[in-house]
Amino acid sequence: LRLTRFAAAENSVGPHEASQILRQLVPFLQSLSLKGNAVGLEGIRTFAEEIRAGRAASLKSLDLEKTGLVKERLETFCEALKEKPLAVLETLNLSGNDFEDFEVKALCSVLSPSCLPCLRTLWLRFCGLDNPGIERIAQVLGDGQLPRLETLDLEGTGCEIPTYLRGSFLSPLSKTLRVSCVPCLKNLNLMRGRGVENEEAV
Repeated sequence: LRLTRFAAAENSVGPHEASQILRQLVPFLQSLSLKGNAVGLEGIRTFAEEIRAGRAASLKSLDLEKTGLVKERLETFCEALKEKPLAVLETLNLSGNDFEDFEVKALCSVLSPSCLPCLRTLWLRFCGLDNPGIERIAQVLGDGQLPRLETLDLEGTGCEIPTYLRGSFLSPLSKTLRVSCVPCLKNLNLMRGRGVENEEAV
């Protein structure tokens, strides 16, 4: 039997353990979840090494929700993708990581056919995206950089903004959600409350 999926229990893996797991398992995996584990820069650097070496080439699903993927950690991850694309990755979950403009800029640099050609589902729930962040995401969509994207989950984005202002906050997205830009998009979640799992169909 060949192991193809691995999901660590939340708060069960630290940076050192993450490095060991990634070195040993990534070459065999199609699905990897480190959700809720602070893998640290050590863990991310190890993952980046595996990506650059082509040993993460089989990954179709990657869940890095609430892993502290910010600043140098996210940059390290993204730089690895530029060198060696995850060519068959379909689902990427980066929810629960605190993304300021630096992080959004780094992420958007790899949201493209050259780095993630098969991306169908992108989760960015409760990442604290601000207006410049939304504009950057909208630019990626508007430029047609995610032609296979079917689901975009931005739940919690702008949740602290009064309802009467939220429309203008999200308006950059409305200008780019066209068939010519995102021809495969079926599900868009812009709900503001926690605990709501339903996606809003576009």
